[in-house]
Parts: sequence; C-alpha cells; structure tokens
Amino acid sequence: ETPVAEPVVAETVAEAPPVKFTIEGTVFEDMDGNGIMDATDAGLANWTLTLEQPAGNVINSAITGMDGKFAFMDLAAGEYAVSEVIQMGWNLISPAEGKLTVNIIDQSATNLVFANQVVPAAPENVTAA
Repeated sequence: ETPVAEPVVAETVAEAPPVKFTIEGTVFEDMDGNGIMDATDAGLANWTLTLEQPAGNVINSAITGMDGKFAFMDLAAGEYAVSEVIQMGWNLISPAEGKLTVNIIDQSATNLVFANQVVPAAPENVTAA
C-alpha cells in the first residue's frame, strides 16, 4: 500500500494593520505672555501649521479650527517637527524656536501649544503745536 501524502494546509496569519498616530495641539492668543493657555486665552482660528520630517521636507499642513485646535492624522511612528505660519501683526511667544519636535514611538502627541501675542501698535508721533 502506497502512503498518501497529508494535504499541506497553509496557515494564513493576519497581519495587524500598521498603527497610526496623531499629533494635535492648539494655537492661541496668549494675553499675559506666559506661554501657557490660561482660562482668559482664546484659540486662534484659521492659522496654518506645517508638519515636517527630519530632513526638513514639509509633508502636510493643517488649519486651526474656530477653537484654535489642529491635528495631523494617520501618522506612522517617527520624528516630526510642527511649525506655525506666523500671521501679520502677531509675535510668537512659545515655543521660542518656532517649532516643536515630536518623536512618536508608541503613542500620539496631543498637547502641543503655540502661544502668540498681538504686536503692540507703534505710538503715534505727536507733534507739539
């Protein structure tokens, strides 16, 4: 009697989908200039933020909502830099270097803040009569 080969059953291993992360934060008007979003500070709408990879390549941009919040979604683990585009008539208070570096290893970064103040108006030249 000839031995019958057992049928080979290929095991299918379902690969886990790649984990995606988020970088979120807020752009706000820093009324007292302390770099912290206090109860009296309000988010700034329609501000642009850029997302860069370490080589300095901009890979995405986001616009803040009415509450000043922004988010970059579906990111792989890795190092990113987030910068805001300063609007005319404003000064950046924090971060001092104008950009935040985020290294995502196993969790999203959700508390980035960009503090801004209105540039004080130059005093009018008053000429004595």
